[in-house]
Amino acid sequence: PRHAVSLGRSCTLDAVDFQTVCVSGVVQIGSAQRVVGLVVVTCVACVACFVFEVIRGPGNDGKSTAKVASVGHQGVGDGGGASALLHGAAAFGFAKRAWMFEALYYMDKASGVMAGVLSLEWRGQLVLFDIKTWRAHRLDIAMYQSHLIDQGAPQRFHHAIPMIQ
Repeated sequence: PRHAVSLGRSCTLDAVDFQTVCVSGVVQIGSAQRVVGLVVVTCVACVACFVFEVIRGPGNDGKSTAKVASVGHQGVGDGGGASALLHGAAAFGFAKRAWMFEALYYMDKASGVMAGVLSLEWRGQLVLFDIKTWRAHRLDIAMYQSHLIDQGAPQRFHHAIPMIQ
């Protein structure tokens, strides 16, 4: 049954302090069988989505094909692992191919917000606030901008966040 209501006053006497406790009715919403069914449907949907993503994923192996580089002291990609600014779903879930330049991954600011990285350009600095760790980072944006201009990068990279270590 979806719901059930039963009315009928039932009173009992508490033996300790002679207090009367009365129940006027019972309202039942939902059922244990329905909860179990919803949990099963949720688990099956999660497994089906995982299998679908593995089948259609890059290279059909479920692994990301894009390499994310860290930035050395000169501001040029020098190879390395994924940025510590990104959580696992963002590091492997975002399509990076169009946002790679000179072996460094850049993220647009809207995607950064979705990944928990708030950014603000202020006085020649790119201030990044990672809401997952509650840490702020500052980057000298002029170093990245001059490198992008020298290398003739598309305009979208000039306003993006460089994903460094």
